[in-house]
Amino acid sequence: VSRTVGANSEAVADYTMALMLAVARRVPLIDGKCRAMNWGKITTRDVSHATLGLLGLGAIGKHVAKRAQGFGMKVIGYVFWNEEYAAANGVEYAEPETIFRTADFISLHLPLTPETKNYVGERELSMMKPDAVLINTARGGLVDEEALLRALQEGRIYGAGLDAFAHEPPENPAWLTLDNAVLGSHCAASTVGATRNMGRMATDNLLADLGL
Repeated sequence: VSRTVGANSEAVADYTMALMLAVARRVPLIDGKCRAMNWGKITTRDVSHATLGLLGLGAIGKHVAKRAQGFGMKVIGYVFWNEEYAAANGVEYAEPETIFRTADFISLHLPLTPETKNYVGERELSMMKPDAVLINTARGGLVDEEALLRALQEGRIYGAGLDAFAHEPPENPAWLTLDNAVLGSHCAASTVGATRNMGRMATDNLLADLGL
């Protein structure tokens, strides 16, 4: 058994930023209104110079941090901590509770394990600022989806960008009615480049295993 580690890290990081921008600037909502010939202005929230909290600083989290710095964001992180990397890249350490209470954007980059199941639940959502945005391009089971749905319906957080659900498509049709959520079909890694990388790395692994 071999793995194509890191083949899609850049693609997922790109999509993470795309979701952050789409949710923050209400891009799908504005697009829909324009298609209905409604050119009214919608005031949205800034991404530049905001605080980004990364829960998971593996390969994808590191790529997201690099992109966020281009927006002048303050980046704080937890899990898979690497002091040398953090010092070199301006990432500050923060405990999860601090991230939930202070970050403007929170992005999940964790594996789904018994310990991380429903990592973001009612308690964590209640800590978040009312103008905060949650992004999940990792695994659906990391989020208590019913708790998040209620928070979005009640406007307790600004919005969410979700590329992964516990069941895909989500079983609750209420998700399809939200104008403060951007939904993805678990396609963050689906780019030409990432697919090419996976094929090339899989071939290299096979040749190495065969001693060729």
